[in-house]
Amino acid sequence: MPRTSRQHSDTGVYHVMLRGIDRQDIFADDQDRGKLHQKNRPYFHSYYHSDRGK
Repeated sequence: MPRTSRQHSDTGVYHVMLRGIDRQDIFADDQDRGKLHQKNRPYFHSYYHSDRGK
């Protein structure tokens, strides 16, 4: 059975994968994690403050 088409995203972000190879940690510490959130804040904000993030 064919897969249905993906809905178009206004942000262009469809899926974020945060896992290292063989499930290794990808952040050395909380500062690294904070940098990721800071750089991606506009995308997280637009997702969680829309009807899609509920």
